[in-house]
Amino acid sequence: MNVFRGGGVLLAARQPVAVYSLDLSSKGFNDLQFTDLLGVKCSLGQVSLYIFVVYIQPGACTDEFELLFDLLGNLPDLYNRRVIIVGDFNISDYDFTSSRASNCSRKSSILQNFLQFGEYQQYNNVGNINGRCLDLVISNFNCTVQKSADPMLKEDNHHPSLLITSTIRDNKLKHINTNNSQPKQWNFRKADFPSLYKSINDTDWSSLKNIHNVNTACSYLYDKINTAINSHVPKSSYRRNSNFPSWFTPVIIGKLKRKWKLLRKFRQTGNTETHDEFKRIRTEIKKDVKTAYSSYISDERDTPLAVGTFDLGGACALHLKKRAPSACRIAA
Repeated sequence: MNVFRGGGVLLAARQPVAVYSLDLSSKGFNDLQFTDLLGVKCSLGQVSLYIFVVYIQPGACTDEFELLFDLLGNLPDLYNRRVIIVGDFNISDYDFTSSRASNCSRKSSILQNFLQFGEYQQYNNVGNINGRCLDLVISNFNCTVQKSADPMLKEDNHHPSLLITSTIRDNKLKHINTNNSQPKQWNFRKADFPSLYKSINDTDWSSLKNIHNVNTACSYLYDKINTAINSHVPKSSYRRNSNFPSWFTPVIIGKLKRKWKLLRKFRQTGNTETHDEFKRIRTEIKKDVKTAYSSYISDERDTPLAVGTFDLGGACALHLKKRAPSACRIAA
């Protein structure tokens, strides 16, 4: 994005937080003329958080706000993710003490529509020297915003330093990596199965009988299996052809597109029937996604394609399958 005088955005993270920059160049964000925007994915263990830092010029027109919030609202990568959007939005008449969009400017109304339809909330209630709130903290999870008692830089009276805190548990939003660029995975279509079968059959499994701890035995077993698979099954990088998660059905994708059209239509017309239809479809999508995700996980776990069976010294039977990352299933 372009950097304007008085603007520019920066985000810094401490180790061991992993930070991955989001490529927004191909999603229409380059059409923003008066906005600086940075988007990143921050990960710590199993917890991930999407952060956007924004600066909008004071003279930006309402079309700029509509485009920005429309682009953010339609990013498929953010579906069912923790998201926080912070920055200087320069909406001088924004009433941070009220969630109502009535009797406010067009820019404030656009913001309120984004908060309502995206199920976000604006958490900053710290006013500046003029009692205004130019810096907003928008999030879809609970957080606390207060004036920082120890600013890192000399404080601007129009932009008080803020301290944002939140407690995030790793089981709040379950997700699977949906990036187009996926880690390398075993490509069983190119596997040397005869050599793989021979390698597993030639493995000495007698040590399993002397291991009495179940977890230790499983670790030993899988180490041997994975070693054999890595030796005879190449790995390939897969690139997704869709911006949607693999468990999204055509029906879900169709409803998502319908929802986005209704959102645009409501923003243009303010029609209450369009609003009600939008909310109805949004509720349906949530139920459909939950069902589709459960079915996807169940299918991956319970319907493997067996390609070989081996006797592990009487300890158990091993069934190899072509699908699923673990590549094996143990049956006593």
